[in-house]
Amino acid sequence: MFSSAGAGLLAVGYLLPLLYLIWSLRYGARASANPWDARGLEAILPAIHKRPGPFFAVVKVHARPTPRVPVPNDGTYMQHRFRGALLGARAFE
Repeated sequence: MFSSAGAGLLAVGYLLPLLYLIWSLRYGARASANPWDARGLEAILPAIHKRPGPFFAVVKVHARPTPRVPVPNDGTYMQHRFRGALLGARAFE
C-alpha cells in the first residue's frame, strides 16, 4: 500500500517538470540568437594582439610518473594487518 503511494508520488514528481518543459517550449518566450550579447573569439583576437608585450605564458611542467601499487587482497595479508593493528608489535611474536 505504501509502495503504491510512493510510486504515485514519484510519478507526479517526474510528470510536473515534464509538463512544465512542454508548456515552456510551446508558450514560453523565445530567446534571441545571442542572449548574453557575447562577442565571438574573432572579435577579441585583435584586442589581444594590439597589447604590448607577450600575450601567452610559457609554463614548464615536469611530469613524474607516480607508482601505483595495489594493496593485496588475500586473506592472509588482511589477517596479519588486522592483528598488527589490534595487538601491535606483540602480534607477530
